[in-house]
Amino acid sequence: MSNRRALPVLPGRSALATVAAGASAALVALLLSVPAAAAGLAALLMLAALLVLATLDYVSSRRAWRHGQPRMTRRLPAAFAIGVRR
Repeated sequence: MSNRRALPVLPGRSALATVAAGASAALVALLLSVPAAAAGLAALLMLAALLVLATLDYVSSRRAWRHGQPRMTRRLPAAFAIGVRR
């Protein structure tokens, strides 16, 4: 069993907005009588580009995560400092 923790793959707001914009553009194209094959191909190309960019982002984030220096800072609220002399 490996002690590595997997990075969660969660789409960000910009990725979701991009997919929504692409779907809306495909819908508008179909409503404007663009052939379905052309609209489908455009949507497929956009989705492929988004997947490539997401993969590159994941790889670079994972690399940065592994090379990062963990740092822990402890900050206590002022209420815990009662009785501490300065």
